[in-house]
Amino acid sequence: YEYRFDSPVDAFGMFALERDPKGKPLDFAPDGYSGEMGFFFRQGAVYVQIIASDVKLETMAVAYAIAGNRAKELPADDSGLAGRRKLPAAGMIADTVAFVPENAQGQAAFKDVFQAKYKFDGAELPFFIMVAAPDDAAKAWQSFQDFCGRFGKAEILPDVNGGKIFNAQVFGKWKVVYQRDGELGGVFDAVDANKARTFVEKYLRGEIK
Repeated sequence: YEYRFDSPVDAFGMFALERDPKGKPLDFAPDGYSGEMGFFFRQGAVYVQIIASDVKLETMAVAYAIAGNRAKELPADDSGLAGRRKLPAAGMIADTVAFVPENAQGQAAFKDVFQAKYKFDGAELPFFIMVAAPDDAAKAWQSFQDFCGRFGKAEILPDVNGGKIFNAQVFGKWKVVYQRDGELGGVFDAVDANKARTFVEKYLRGEIK
């Protein structure tokens, strides 16, 4: 089956919605996985499902070959998915990747946001990224800082590798949010403030990729 959408973002949305949490990553499609009965991936604006009739090794080998061929034949278009490409792979819990088209974190300025949960130092940390024009990212960061200050306690932290950072405790949970050029993101709803801060700082230094 091939489901064709208006944009790669729309195709990714359906792929993420239907993703099997037990699926294993594919080596030929960043947005793809293998399931018990076949192979599923997003390529350009197309969401592809290759479903086998049985799980015999020969049948699955043919299904894998078909999936790989389709991935090569379909145009590779990641328009609108810049945020997805910036989500680090290390520690990512694959089936938690999500796309929030608008009002992410309850902020009108947060649009086309990608997020996922990460295993880090014994904790599970939700992390998000938004890519926008540098001025828009800076304004959104400042607006979010002001918002967190109204509903909790916000504090500016030292810059890290060109990134501005603030942390905030809101309703008992921690947020550590950065902005660097046209990128804005951070950890949210964390229980441990120090682990959230360390994760963000390591990301900004390029130590988490």
